[in-house]
Amino acid sequence: AVGDAEFQKKCLGKMESVSKQGRTLLFVSHNMGMLDVLCSRTLLFHEGNIIEEGPTGKVIDRYLSLYDAATMSAAEGKRVLAADDDARCMKTVEVFTDGKPSSNLGMGGDLEVRVRFSGSQPLRQPVLGLVFKNHLGQPVLGFNNRHYMEKLTAQPVTSGTISMRMPAVQLMSGFYILDLYLGDGMTELETAKDACKINVEPRDFSGTGLLPKENLNVFFMKDIEWKLNT
Repeated sequence: AVGDAEFQKKCLGKMESVSKQGRTLLFVSHNMGMLDVLCSRTLLFHEGNIIEEGPTGKVIDRYLSLYDAATMSAAEGKRVLAADDDARCMKTVEVFTDGKPSSNLGMGGDLEVRVRFSGSQPLRQPVLGLVFKNHLGQPVLGFNNRHYMEKLTAQPVTSGTISMRMPAVQLMSGFYILDLYLGDGMTELETAKDACKINVEPRDFSGTGLLPKENLNVFFMKDIEWKLNT
């Protein structure tokens, strides 16, 4: 579906209606959320060949297992975005978990994302925005430094590294893809879609040996106080 959001909503609604009437619908997309909603069976093509066929959930898992966010290494936690492209400002992205270069993060662990930028035009109010998407490509969390502070610098800059640190990340286990946005004040300058992937691994954050149910939660609350009065 193309066009504005309302047109896309009408198209997807019609396709869902047709699929429920017992008629065959061929839907080609990289949108995992829509595939999951519309299709009971899915084909996965790679370089012109079918490499997986079956229930949509199973095929989505195979598709995601092939996805490595371009050249990012889980061990090194670093990806080159546009080192030699003068037209692009964001050059590299680095991911640190619990203080070490890695894109594997335990539930409740510490996450830091560093983006190195460089350009010919000075930025008066550098802004880094991050959007976390789940395994279906659906946004679940988004923010930027404007939400937390007025300015990162008092003087215009043409290059530098913006870092974002989240202590005790409260995302449930699973794969998350990050989109990055670079701006100057209220002006958005550049977007890096699917810039990196973070694997949140199960961790006994409460010490009980039990974890919240993944099918009910996107986030978990680490510090909740319980009392019983009789």
